[in-house]
Amino acid sequence: MMSQARVDSVKKHCFKKGEKCTDARARAMELSAPQYFDAWLEWCNKRAWALLSHYWTTDEFKKKRLAGQTSRMSCEDAAQNRGGSRNFAETQQFLDLTFGPEKASTINTYAVMKSGMKNVDNTGRAGPIPSKKAQQRVDDYKAGCNDENSQELDPELLYKIGRGLPHGRVPIGDGAVDKEEVKAAAKSANLRPTNSESIRIVIQENEHLKDTNNQLKKTNDILTEENSVNRELIMRLYADFGKDAPADLLGRLSDIDARRSQVTESPHASHSADDDNPNDDSDADIPSGNNFSDDSDVGGGSDDDHEGSEGMEMD
Repeated sequence: MMSQARVDSVKKHCFKKGEKCTDARARAMELSAPQYFDAWLEWCNKRAWALLSHYWTTDEFKKKRLAGQTSRMSCEDAAQNRGGSRNFAETQQFLDLTFGPEKASTINTYAVMKSGMKNVDNTGRAGPIPSKKAQQRVDDYKAGCNDENSQELDPELLYKIGRGLPHGRVPIGDGAVDKEEVKAAAKSANLRPTNSESIRIVIQENEHLKDTNNQLKKTNDILTEENSVNRELIMRLYADFGKDAPADLLGRLSDIDARRSQVTESPHASHSADDDNPNDDSDADIPSGNNFSDDSDVGGGSDDDHEGSEGMEMD
């Protein structure tokens, strides 16, 4: 509301000068403290307006304003208001007076704010909503409400579809509903917020890990086969020349095969083997000489899958 007040003040300043000024132009303009004060909005106390007029010229405000603009620009699917300077309650009143009470429902009012007043058809129905996030809110509210044409906001439903009150805001009609009513309704219904965004991210990461693991398995299979062929070729060359392969290298290969076997052996199988032979402390037979495995020492991918929030906007 305060960010829009600055915009309205700039527009009033331009109007006094005989200039046309849209919200977009006003947001980009900056005035001096006396100019802000001269473009006082009647609904605000003059003493409070004087404080605001000074604050809007401070470095603190300009820094926060720039941070807010940067944050909105970096968001791929920002659920921005596109209904002009009217807040939720004013937009609802406008729709009621212009098109009738049936077009001033909670759902249609929110949809108009997110699609833009200029996209409303001649019956008062909202146009397409460009933001997927905002459209999802509309769909969620429709699915949970008892009457789509109601002009009253449902506090319990707002808490539910918003997964609580992130940043102290409700997903629809923020500023037009008492937050204490929302909290009270949620408490009486024993609702608890869930962080669906975190869950979605974890699921995406898990799917990525699965894809990566499958790719590693395929790569490992190719490397294992290639290594097996190379080892067989080398042993045949030694046999053709009538020579024995170096004993130290054969020993190293045998050691690698033994370690590979331990790594790939499942914990369950290892546990079962220990239960079957509790007193067997003998070492596993390690092949020597030319009797070594054709498998490579390249480790495979693991079969284990690892399981795995809008602040206040400045104009």
